[in-house]
Amino acid sequence: GCAVNEGGASECRIGGVDVGESLYALFAAGWLGILLLPFSALAVLAGIGITALDFFNRKRRKSSG
Repeated sequence: GCAVNEGGASECRIGGVDVGESLYALFAAGWLGILLLPFSALAVLAGIGITALDFFNRKRRKSSG
């Protein structure tokens, strides 16, 4: 097996090709995703809220005029 940790990339040969750097990048991106998840969720909720407000405002303007 290959050792993947946050300390840095280590050599990992699969089919004669060193994929250690790629594995390390994926590992680091996973931690970044976990850190950004709350902010992403807030952004999605804000987008849903803005879309809902726009929808209801357009519906109300259309029915009143």
